[in-house]
Amino acid sequence: MRGSKKVAVEPESLRISDIDTSGQAEAFAKRIAGGHRTFFLQGSWGSGKTEYLEKVKKTDAMKDYRFIDLALWKPTNRNTLAQNLFSAIFPRLAKIIYGTGLVLLVFAVIGAILLALQGSVPVLKKLTPLTLPVTVISVVLTTLHGFLNSRWFDTDRLLLAVSIRSLTSLRKPKVLVIDDFDRLDEGLQKELYTLFNAVHGHTAIIFVGDQWNLKSLKDNYLGKIIDQKIMLPLPLQSGNVAQRISEAVAELLGKDVDLSSVETMFVYEHRTARDANRFLAYVEAEFIGQDKKGRVQPDQELFIIYLYLFHPREYEKLYYDHWLPKKDSNATDPVTAGLFKNMKETDSNEAKEEAAKPLVEQYMDFMFQPRNTNPTDFSSNSSAYFINELANKHAVLQLREVIDDEQTLAKMFETDDLTHSADYEEFLDYVDRMGDDEYSAVQSRMEANAISVMHSEVRHVPNRLVKLIFGKRLKQTTKRFADSDFKQIQKMDDACLQAFESIFDDAERKIGITVSPAERMYCYRSCLNLYGTISSIGGGLALTTSVINERGVSRYFDAVAKRIEQRKDYGDRPYDAEALIVQLGFRFWLDGPINPTQHPDFQSKAESIEKLDPSEYRAFWKAYRIEPTKQNEKYLLQGGAALEFDYDTQPYEAHVLDRLIQERDE
Repeated sequence: MRGSKKVAVEPESLRISDIDTSGQAEAFAKRIAGGHRTFFLQGSWGSGKTEYLEKVKKTDAMKDYRFIDLALWKPTNRNTLAQNLFSAIFPRLAKIIYGTGLVLLVFAVIGAILLALQGSVPVLKKLTPLTLPVTVISVVLTTLHGFLNSRWFDTDRLLLAVSIRSLTSLRKPKVLVIDDFDRLDEGLQKELYTLFNAVHGHTAIIFVGDQWNLKSLKDNYLGKIIDQKIMLPLPLQSGNVAQRISEAVAELLGKDVDLSSVETMFVYEHRTARDANRFLAYVEAEFIGQDKKGRVQPDQELFIIYLYLFHPREYEKLYYDHWLPKKDSNATDPVTAGLFKNMKETDSNEAKEEAAKPLVEQYMDFMFQPRNTNPTDFSSNSSAYFINELANKHAVLQLREVIDDEQTLAKMFETDDLTHSADYEEFLDYVDRMGDDEYSAVQSRMEANAISVMHSEVRHVPNRLVKLIFGKRLKQTTKRFADSDFKQIQKMDDACLQAFESIFDDAERKIGITVSPAERMYCYRSCLNLYGTISSIGGGLALTTSVINERGVSRYFDAVAKRIEQRKDYGDRPYDAEALIVQLGFRFWLDGPINPTQHPDFQSKAESIEKLDPSEYRAFWKAYRIEPTKQNEKYLLQGGAALEFDYDTQPYEAHVLDRLIQERDE
């Protein structure tokens, strides 16, 4: 199943390099050399204890010391404590003894086989000279093995005595290191305490492990043995490791990447350098190997990698259950929110419940909130964020390059929304998510292309990208005048519209065209929502309009529209119908529950309407959705109820229907 299995990823270039702890190692070595004391080197698994001890061994203070590493925590190690200790102190002698024993055991087995088969296999009778010595060896070994394992002789006691004698010898000082002490079972830990009591004061001993995992801690065995607990150097602590991660990620992805969530979790959960290098390996694999750089929100992807490695259950919630947090526009970083809550005297029950969640869940609620920024966020494109998944969408840099490519950009503005082009949809989403500063850098080019495509043919139907560009300009204009001191709303609306007109003026200068007032009227009508949005408030309905609305546009263009209508050649030019539409109003005569009985006063402009050439005539009525429809082999005029008045000796509804049918047939 996609993304459900882990793939081994080896860290390559992106990793935490060796952390310099030479000064701390020298200081620890001097403590060891200062007397035969027993230490406990405290640190969680993978925190760098072993590497740190290797540096201690190489210091000048330890050059005359012999380090004996006693590794007891191995799943395949079935030897006794005495055997392991003897092997650690006398590695060569132990190999000789065990090797010799193995050879003799092989001889014993061979001898036993020869004796058993000699009577029944004639060929083996020729080996009689060999059979006797082999048989003797077999008998001797069998007898010796039985004696060594009998109650009369304790081999472990002999090995332990020899080992203790060597440890307490003053000929060469020794340091006994017990690695992974916290992982040993309780019985073996108690055995070791007995040994340590025997050599304590004669040999320096270093326990290595995590004291909070010790099974015998409650009985205070450790306190009776340990002279001093040594913490790992500060550079190896979680806080410094988290800082090193930030430096490595910044080198790969840039300094602006927010890694605060991962840094906080690393410190809070006491993660180690080994954890850090596992994390960085996946960072490199996902952002470089899977080519996600510039295609995903970096901080969200980094946090998902952290969940994948250290919180698999939470990762599975995202992957299998399609989990997303409740939308909260006021969501803040859990740490910041926690500090803020501590400053308040009382908290709501909801706040208390939120604070009671584990920190990782609080961060999930915060990190996966929807974002209207580039690249697309987790809530909009989650499949690109999962581990080992390819981010199929274009990188932000690639989408930005589309704007610099005139031909490609022009095609985006010409794309029909009905084509469902994946590249167009992605580019549209990219532009929609642009921040103010980012869009400001490309605004002139985008607006010029929007006006250019609208001007390319009469009554060009704008796609969503063109409408988005007009909408962005409207937001900027609204924001510009939001805090202005206008005593009347109408004056502010007029000021906004006058300022908005620069979208056409700038484009005219940039691409060398002329956008007539009538054409501008069409652009306002087709590229902006001038009618408003109906919403439900308090059980009723209300109409919400923007600062540029049908009333404002009608008022702004009223004078020029009347002049266009009075021209001698009125009706023959493109967009002449817009001069009537802007005077009559843009509202539909059946515009729902707001004004269901009101419609434009078509009778007052009937003479001018009839002057329009066929294309403009059709465009005029289409603007109000008044069109012929066929029912039961008979044509009717949709919306004809708005034309219930007489014109030229017949109902105007019938006249319009006849003309529209005639012009369509021609």
